[in-house]
Amino acid sequence: MRFTPRLPALGMASAITMGLGLPASAQSNQEPLSAQQSDPRVMGWMQGFPPPENKIITQPDSVYFSFPRLRWSVCHLREFLPSEQGSRG
Repeated sequence: MRFTPRLPALGMASAITMGLGLPASAQSNQEPLSAQQSDPRVMGWMQGFPPPENKIITQPDSVYFSFPRLRWSVCHLREFLPSEQGSRG
C-alpha cells in the first residue's frame, strides 16, 4: 500500500516559505539567518520580566513553531505543554 498525500503539490520555494512562516516576498529579499544570529538569547526571545511585547512566544499563537522562534520553542516545549503526575490508582 502506498501513501498518497491529500494536500496539493507545492513548489519548493512555496514549501520553504510556508515552513518559515514568511511571505514569499520576504523570503526572496532576505538572507537566511545564521545559527549565531538566530540564537534565542541574541534575538532576545523571552528575556527579562516581563519580556517585551514583541519578544513574547506563546503556544496559542501560530508563530511559536516558526523560524526563528522555533529554536526557543523546542527547548521550552514543557512550558507550552505542561503535565501533572497522576496516581496509578
